[in-house]
Amino acid sequence: MKSTITDIARAAKVSVGSVSSVLNNKAEDRRISKDTVTRIRQAAERLGYVPNFCARGLRTQRTQNLGVIVDISIQHSYLVEIISHLETHAKQHGYYVNIGVLHNEADALHYTRSFGANRCDAVLVVSVTINDKLDRQFKELRAGGTPVVLVYCGENPDYDCVCPNLYRSAILGTEYLVRRGHRTIACVGQRPEAGLGNEYLAGMREVLSRHRLAFDDSQIYECPADFHMAATVWDRIMAERPECTGFMAFNDDIALGLAHGARRAGRRIPEDIEIVAQNNTYPVRISESPLASTYYDLDRAAELAVQIVMDRLEQTEKGTGGKEVRLEKIAPGLYEPG
Repeated sequence: MKSTITDIARAAKVSVGSVSSVLNNKAEDRRISKDTVTRIRQAAERLGYVPNFCARGLRTQRTQNLGVIVDISIQHSYLVEIISHLETHAKQHGYYVNIGVLHNEADALHYTRSFGANRCDAVLVVSVTINDKLDRQFKELRAGGTPVVLVYCGENPDYDCVCPNLYRSAILGTEYLVRRGHRTIACVGQRPEAGLGNEYLAGMREVLSRHRLAFDDSQIYECPADFHMAATVWDRIMAERPECTGFMAFNDDIALGLAHGARRAGRRIPEDIEIVAQNNTYPVRISESPLASTYYDLDRAAELAVQIVMDRLEQTEKGTGGKEVRLEKIAPGLYEPG
């Protein structure tokens, strides 16, 4: 026999209303103490309580589904981790995640229409370059009452966004290379078309200028997030700037490709060459080349993205939705090998 919220209330020695507030993630609004929240959740787990999402959906007129549109064509290895965290936090709010994997623009338009056809309560867009066509689609979704949150798509003044603080990341990584004695540093993999590269380059320039080290456009090498392309870019850099010993990679895939190119050329890491990756995902952590890396709390990023969605849905339900967009920037840390 299934347990009910009445059973939980009896086991936790609280009111049914308190149980309902906690299970619907409204404990803070109702000023329920942390001890009471813990007691209620422990009782629910002990009794094997399973919420009736169908009944909740009928009551709230929600589908209890979130759409996640993610671009895997750029091969960012952190995407698996962040999607896993998104799913975890969605479940905590009683939501299921529907993933639309993009390979091209047509896929993006298809999933946008599909998720918006009363199938998902909100859409999370992960690591996608927003062009004019997609911008129109996303704004149509939002106009129809479906919240849209951009995650790792860069800062966009028209949308709620959760994104890494690339400026601070570049400062941390560049300071590390300068501290390690590198005087000629290259940046590999900026994405100017998404507006992400400018913030990253600004952080690099600030540090190098402060240390009176030269840095110009010839030290910037565009490269997609592709291991093999990055290995090829390594050859080009060595042909043009053989004195370069420090590298700032825009993401982990590029960092690993550069390391492969360096090893293939007989260069030692970190004795001859040092590379700063970005995100410190699993492939970097187990790499045979010791790489420094800036990193972000991906679980926190996912938690914030899902919370923004929940806040927007509640505002819509209450008719209190504001027009101001939310921007959450995730502060970076620095992993130093050894």
